[in-house]
Amino acid sequence: MKIWWMMIAVVVTMTGCATITRDQCSNLNPRSQGYADGQKGRTTEAMDKTMRTCQSGDRMGSIQDVSVFKNEYLKAYQEGLKQYCTPENGERVGLLGEDYYGVCPKEVEAPFLKEYLYALKIYRDAHPEPDYYYGSPRYNPFFWPYNPYWRGPYPYGWW
Repeated sequence: MKIWWMMIAVVVTMTGCATITRDQCSNLNPRSQGYADGQKGRTTEAMDKTMRTCQSGDRMGSIQDVSVFKNEYLKAYQEGLKQYCTPENGERVGLLGEDYYGVCPKEVEAPFLKEYLYALKIYRDAHPEPDYYYGSPRYNPFFWPYNPYWRGPYPYGWW
């Protein structure tokens, strides 16, 4: 029975992966994508993966000039980061409980982090983690590979 569930999970995972077509690759706008990624505080890893995908297989050459594409993306990304790395936005991001990935330039990171960490503390005080994050690791499924006492999802017996 477990094997069937595992097979279903694998099939669902594999079908959930969207592939990008050659037309989508050729229609990518580096300026708008870079600005949006910077403004949301994302890293550039997603765009790097997209560029690698667009330069492989049957999509090869769909981005005509990779260096121009990347330069335009990075310029727009820096403009977006100027909007993201403000103390006011740090407070907003912290109050929403969002993660910060260390994308702000060093000269503006300190004021951003000051507000972000203060607001994040307020968020975490208002939204405490479930007990199993802090409780004994004996019954915590996240410690299963490392805990010899935990034998499965039945914490009060069945072993």
